[in-house]
Amino acid sequence: MVGSTDVTPIRASELADFVARARYEDLSEDAREALRVRVLDTLGFAIERARRFLEAGAYMIMVESEGITEEVESWRTEVPARFISELGLEKLMFEAAEPAVFQWYVKNHGPEVNLFVDHSQVVDLSVLRAGIWGPKSLWRRVVTYRP
Repeated sequence: MVGSTDVTPIRASELADFVARARYEDLSEDAREALRVRVLDTLGFAIERARRFLEAGAYMIMVESEGITEEVESWRTEVPARFISELGLEKLMFEAAEPAVFQWYVKNHGPEVNLFVDHSQVVDLSVLRAGIWGPKSLWRRVVTYRP
């Protein structure tokens, strides 16, 4: 074809293998910057992908807890904060696998935050959101103004 190039799409695994073999020092400054933006800033990349899914018509984005509140030495609270800051609370749902996690979400992002919890924790979450139950740090501090 004239004026175009036939490029075979690269699978993510092939790209990861290439990046793993490449030496960072051998890359140009532009390539380093592109790598920092697209690969090293995985949170920004995830948020941008979520934004594209929403623009394409996705109803809601589910944010898993692995790497945020599960399987980490300390919770990465900046992750949900940045998602909420950039995409808004209404179109996000966060997994909250244990009571301490959903209590933290309600305390820091309000009772209207969308949470995915185990069926055995639905009542605990509901009464926490209603302000009629909770740990000392939340007792009588959760308020909703619903008609």
